[in-house]
Amino acid sequence: MRERGGTFYRKDSTMNDAPTFDFDFRPVYWDPASDPIAAITRNVKGQLRREMIADIVSGRAAERAPDEATRQLLLDVHPDLLPDELDDPNLLGRQHPWFMGGEYLPDYLPGEIEIARIVLGSVTMDVTSVRARPDRRLIRYRIVDEYPDIGPFEVLDGPTISAKPLTFGEMVTLIDNIRPNPKAWGRITSQSYVEFIRDLNTGSYSDLDRTAWFVTVTSSFYPQLRAFFEMRARQWLARKKAELAAEEA
Repeated sequence: MRERGGTFYRKDSTMNDAPTFDFDFRPVYWDPASDPIAAITRNVKGQLRREMIADIVSGRAAERAPDEATRQLLLDVHPDLLPDELDDPNLLGRQHPWFMGGEYLPDYLPGEIEIARIVLGSVTMDVTSVRARPDRRLIRYRIVDEYPDIGPFEVLDGPTISAKPLTFGEMVTLIDNIRPNPKAWGRITSQSYVEFIRDLNTGSYSDLDRTAWFVTVTSSFYPQLRAFFEMRARQWLARKKAELAAEEA
């Protein structure tokens, strides 16, 4: 461990194996001009709803439209999709349970924004949200999910406060060190929170490929975050298959 900019940054073997990732990259959190689409969607709670908005605003939805009438409908975002939260989260959920994913996250605190999210391939697409908010000259971080009754999250050995936005390496460290309430989840023994979730959902050998991609980590501020944790998923899958093969030998 070494200190950098008032927060802690851990460089582990996985990082050494990935020289293409810029672990010193540091974004600006409160600058909507840097990514207009992200500025519109980053505090929209629903996972699929924010994806729909991004597709429409970017034009991707209209490009994929099957006919001209549908294309015209997809040139503008319907205003009902735009609120950070819906008055009735079940409205879209009646179409498919995945539309509920993220809609039940807690309200944002004043000035708070989401800087990363962890999305599960569960029945209701459960979401864990990593958030930042300004506090005088500091930035405070908190982690929330859609089950507030279970108890608060903690960060075991990573940044919870900083003077500047986290570097990419510090963001990875924070996510690795997320710990849910042990009274509900038990103690995490895995290397990271994401790995812990995968381990919880590990089934038979035939299910390992599906389980490897059960967790997705995304961020509008850290473009490399998804690719980094996809690399981790491939490493996890290779390790689990090797462990299972050794047990069966």
